[in-house]
Amino acid sequence: MPYKDPEKRRAYARAYAAEYHAKHRDEIRARKARYRSEHPDRERAKKARHYAKHREELKAKAAKYRAEHPEKRRACQAKYRAEHREELRSYEAKYRAEHREEIAARAARYCAEHREEIRARRAKYYAEHREELAARRAMYRERHREQECARRAKYYAEHREEVIARSAQWREEHREEKWTYDKKWRAEHPEEARAQRWRRRARLASAPGSHTAADVRAQYKRQRGRCYWCGAKVGDQYHVDHVIPLARGGSDGPGNIVIACPACNLRKSAKHPHEFVPEGRLQLRMC
Repeated sequence: MPYKDPEKRRAYARAYAAEYHAKHRDEIRARKARYRSEHPDRERAKKARHYAKHREELKAKAAKYRAEHPEKRRACQAKYRAEHREELRSYEAKYRAEHREEIAARAARYCAEHREEIRARRAKYYAEHREELAARRAMYRERHREQECARRAKYYAEHREEVIARSAQWREEHREEKWTYDKKWRAEHPEEARAQRWRRRARLASAPGSHTAADVRAQYKRQRGRCYWCGAKVGDQYHVDHVIPLARGGSDGPGNIVIACPACNLRKSAKHPHEFVPEGRLQLRMC
């Protein structure tokens, strides 16, 4: 050794080692890989000892590297996930099953500490993907119609007062929007709108039974598009009349409804059939 000074000897050794590694890089790598494959337990134990001894230093170094190379880190993670997709799925499923309560507690704690941040992030995502989310929800509801109906009915039964108050508040705050939507819906669904109006009248009169738009269409077909009282063709301009008026104890069910022209329905008002016939149905048909 040409140097008696320890520092110089160490510097010489480092320079020699660096030169040797540069010349025999591939050979050294192959030798190390072969050793690791032949002695995996020793390698794991050595790494564990090293990590336990330099834990804080390694954490700081890793955090610094992640902060300085975010793109490279994301690319490396994406590549690894793509190459080990099934392995990662099985590992994550196993981990979630074994640490369910711990994960739930951690998620609840994070949500409580970052409530406003989470809301802002969700609102931003919803604004950027509104149509996509709406289509996805509609598809889910269509595929799980019965479950959705049962879930909504259960929720409404458990939160009736809250739902009614929230709906009333929304209608009050969006009066013009609600009016425009209702007008458009009634124009596009006239039969459903008529059935809806009659159901409301029946509820107000505490009448038993109820009918739907399908019941109205079936009755219209049975009457062949003619007024039940005068026999005139009604086309699309017709009223759904109750044979026994709701105001006099009649039912709102399918068996008590008929299709009538507006004139006959208004003239009949709350009369029973035998009270209306002399001035209505028979007289008009005789003319």
